Amino acid sequence: MTTIGPLLLTQIAKKVPNKDKIWEYVKSKYILPPESGEWVYETLDQSWRGFKCRLKKIHYYAYDSYEERLEHPPERVPEAHFKILLAYWETNAAKKTSLQNSENRKEQDNMHTVGPVSFVMRYDKMLRENGKAPSKREMFEETRRRKEGKFYDRPYDDTQKKIQAMRELKALQDDQNSESHKDSFDEVMGNAPGSK
Repeated sequence: MTTIGPLLLTQIAKKVPNKDKIWEYVKSKYILPPESGEWVYETLDQSWRGFKCRLKKIHYYAYDSYEERLEHPPERVPEAHFKILLAYWETNAAKKTSLQNSENRKEQDNMHTVGPVSFVMRYDKMLRENGKAPSKREMFEETRRRKEGKFYDRPYDDTQKKIQAMRELKALQDDQNSESHKDSFDEVMGNAPGSK
């Protein structure tokens, strides 16, 4: 794939010079309707960025020097491409972008913990198990659950407090037996980003 889309590209859909080659390659592997092109490119963009992120973690951050990194190249990337990528990661522009992205991630609150499982799949699973559509509160709680004994980089206190507040509000609303109450998720989260 690196012969179709160079690793220095940040977005395949917008920046690759031979976009049609990618579409033809994907169509040779899968049966897709023509109108799925935009979705395919979005998915490729996400996968591409994820692939480069893993490359950087395993083959760049894991070693201290350029020479060490060259001694441990990725098997799936031609050496010439890897050298270009290493040179790019060493530029001030790339380091600045990486630092900014890192800072932006630290600003995100209430991060989900579902990994690669889509919210739609979680929703469908909960729908099948409970026989009814899960509420926003139930989805929020399900997608923020932490695994026992697993260490997380981000503090969980704020998310736990919000989940607890939603549960308490829901219990209070149930006691009052009224359908006119606003969803406990909306009450606690308000107009927070990602709350709609």
